Parts: sequence; C-alpha cells; structure tokens
Amino acid sequence: MPYNKKAVKQEITEQLGWRDYGGKHYESIFTRFFQAYYLPVKFGYDKRRAHLSSLIVSGQMTRDQALKELLEPTYAAAKLAEDKEFVAKKIGMNMSEFDSVMAEPPHPYTDYPNEQWLYQIKDRIWGLVKKIRGIKTARV
Repeated sequence: MPYNKKAVKQEITEQLGWRDYGGKHYESIFTRFFQAYYLPVKFGYDKRRAHLSSLIVSGQMTRDQALKELLEPTYAAAKLAEDKEFVAKKIGMNMSEFDSVMAEPPHPYTDYPNEQWLYQIKDRIWGLVKKIRGIKTARV
C-alpha cells in the first residue's frame, strides 16, 4: 500500500486535528524518553535510523537528508531534564540513583533469574521428536 508520510501528516492534521509531537512515538513522556534517551544512551540504539531508512527506501528522503537529521539531538536539554525527573520519580528513584543505573553497562537477561532452562528442555525434546519421526529441518 502506498504511504507518503508528509501527505498523511497533512491529511490527519486537516481532517482530525492531529498535532505533531515532534518525533515518532513522542506522544507520551514514556515513549519519548524510551526512544530518544534510554535506548540511545543505555544501549547505543537510535530508532531514528530504522525510521529514516524506511523513508529513504520509499524515496521520500535522501540518505544525505537522513544523515543530517541523525546529527540533530533527540531531545531539547530542558525537556530531557524534565522527562528524566518524571521517569525517575515514576519508577521510584531519585536522580542520583537513576543516573547511576544509566551509567552502568547494560546487562543481558541471563544476568537475572529467568526460565531459559525451560526453552532448552523444550528444544531438546523437540529435537528428539524430530529425530524419532524423521523430520528434517531446512538449514538457512
């Protein structure tokens, strides 16, 4: 289905009274904070790259325009400070605790209690079932 971001924004603004929140998924404090601060700062993952890539592939933006946009900050400093305080308070931390957690290196899920062992058992059982029934799996 054809999709033109600029045309859609114009149409929903005119017909529905929609207003642009300044970024993809910036409609709530949590989603804005998650995409514009938490993911890039904690994990080095800037979701704008994927969003802009789809616009490049569809011919709605050039690569140079996207690279220029990626140089722009994801957050205005004042709004970031406000949102950081809001999020820290909501999750029951003071700013010192929050900044400390953000400064730590990311931890994989295996550092925490989990049920990975159940999936390993499931995989072994499924492997045995396939072997007994003669099911072959395609190698990719």
